[in-house]
Amino acid sequence: MFFGLIGENQKPPIVTNGLVLWLDGHSFSNSPPTTTWVDNSGNNHNGIPANFGYTSTSGSDGGNGVAFDGVDDNIPIPSLVNTAMPQTFTFEIMLSTKRTSGAAFDTIGGYDYNNGFVLYMAQSGLVPTVRVFTNGVATNISGANLITGVKTHIVVTYDGNTLSIYSNGILISSALATGTFLTPTNNYCLGYAADRPANFWYGNIYMNRLYNRALSASEVLKNYNASK
Repeated sequence: MFFGLIGENQKPPIVTNGLVLWLDGHSFSNSPPTTTWVDNSGNNHNGIPANFGYTSTSGSDGGNGVAFDGVDDNIPIPSLVNTAMPQTFTFEIMLSTKRTSGAAFDTIGGYDYNNGFVLYMAQSGLVPTVRVFTNGVATNISGANLITGVKTHIVVTYDGNTLSIYSNGILISSALATGTFLTPTNNYCLGYAADRPANFWYGNIYMNRLYNRALSASEVLKNYNASK
């Protein structure tokens, strides 16, 4: 097989070491409707879209994203339910929000608010925040504020001691979070968490990857550049 130089219209490859899940919005369709969102990692952790209307505001956005209506759209990954959390991980997502403000929060993705981890956005200020539970203790750190309608690349890493969040390849915040994750009681899911049933994601998701290790800063930047 020939591997040439990366051309003007080619993107650099993503990091694959430790890749567990890779969902890509390019493969989501309204006609015919996508009923199984295929995992590109090869691990068969396929997403099962729930409650989508398969329109540009609740389904494929007509480009490379999946639009979530903020009412009930969500995508669980059944094969990642009741799965023991790896003690190191990376959660990576490309998204945009349709919120302009609010008094509550939107669930972006993850497991539970009280087991494992979840990434959510506070509607006031449009602040993406990751919450992890280790040894029954919650740690929350926030990333850079989102801008309505603007695509943003967010990465959360945890190496067993330090929780970090990146925005568009840049480290925004870190905190110590030592201990052991409890086994999540609910599905890994995009757009919804079962223990916060009123807080659905309102916006688009273009890509989601999950790794069983913490990516380095250079690897985060590599994936950001590959995902532009």
